[in-house]
Amino acid sequence: KRDETWSLRDVRIATEGGAFTIDGNGRGSTGTLDLSLDLPKLAALRADVAGTASAKATITLRGDGTDIKLTTALRDLAYQQLKAQKLDLSTTASLDATGAARGTVEANGEVASQALTLNGRFERDSAGGIVVPSFQGRWASAILDVADLAVTQARTTGHAKLNMARLQDLSSLIGAEVAGSLNAEVT
Repeated sequence: KRDETWSLRDVRIATEGGAFTIDGNGRGSTGTLDLSLDLPKLAALRADVAGTASAKATITLRGDGTDIKLTTALRDLAYQQLKAQKLDLSTTASLDATGAARGTVEANGEVASQALTLNGRFERDSAGGIVVPSFQGRWASAILDVADLAVTQARTTGHAKLNMARLQDLSSLIGAEVAGSLNAEVT
């Protein structure tokens, strides 16, 4: 009699450009997978991209859904005009059998020599409606603030505001000179 037990131990794919590793165990359609990706030279994947990247994920397969936790780290990223000295991202998500999902996103670092922070929560119901209980972000002169935003088939409620006092802060990212300010609000 089979008990449907499965396991993966140090499954590794490696090249001069990086390494991908999988570990995991479980029974049947449930279990846990740990994934890691290490890219010490992004130029090995694409010649015009500099920097390093690493990522770790844990995927938990439940009988009634899936949980995902992901962390990534980028260092000294450079691609055309885009430069990010440090960028760390952490996200969690839980998906259930009906298609509903909820999760969190957090990021911090330095992009174009300006501090970046993001912190928020999100939900998606099984009918496709999106709810953002809270989401805040800051970069250069840009401030994003979202509170209790809900977008469903029937209506949109809540509040979202994006304010950027100096659009010229974007110039180094987009490779074009811009000026002025931006103030956008959804209520």
